[in-house]
Amino acid sequence: MIEAVGVNFFDFVNRHRATEARRLLVHSDLSVLEIGLEVGFNSRSTFNAAFKKHVGSSPSAYRAGARNTRLEVAPSTEKPPATTSE
Repeated sequence: MIEAVGVNFFDFVNRHRATEARRLLVHSDLSVLEIGLEVGFNSRSTFNAAFKKHVGSSPSAYRAGARNTRLEVAPSTEKPPATTSE
């Protein structure tokens, strides 16, 4: 059935693994290797290759970009300047 929609089983599984890895890269402090193993790859090199094929960047670059984006949109913890009523 998966082949009927133009995706072979191997690509389907790796796409699912990459989706889960993206979530872990952003929301966990696990190393790239630990994430690759957690989602089902047997080495960092196979994880890197599959992730790059499906996402377009390496896991490390994806994590750095996602964290930089989160920092840019994170709400400020600074208090606004006090205003005085005149």
